[in-house]
Amino acid sequence: MKEQPRVLLLGDDEFRLAPLRQTLSRSARLASAEDLPHALSLLARSSFDVVFCDGRFYCGTWREALERIGTIYPELPVIIVSQTSDQEADEWAEVVAAGAFDLLPSVRNEPATLALLEHAVASGEGRALRSRA
Repeated sequence: MKEQPRVLLLGDDEFRLAPLRQTLSRSARLASAEDLPHALSLLARSSFDVVFCDGRFYCGTWREALERIGTIYPELPVIIVSQTSDQEADEWAEVVAAGAFDLLPSVRNEPATLALLEHAVASGEGRALRSRA
């Protein structure tokens, strides 16, 4: 990644998301939203490369966020942050089937977070190029 990617973190559990916020803030230009209306407002005003969406947040769920963001910004990768510390195959299958880019199984695994961020950014850039062709 040459330039720092722009990341939107959607979630309101400051304590649980603190490790993820620290990792992302060192490697990306990070913006945060505590609820879906605020996230949609930020997305309308600025360009983002990827969205990390907590499984639950004030007045919403990851499914609602994924549906709304995917409808308005279909090329934008959305990564769902797991609610458990263990990656369950069923949870991963559920979020991918719903249209998410991927599932982040742990907010504390910095190498996995950065690898997923890089992959999502590259994928989003590729999708954008294909849609312009």
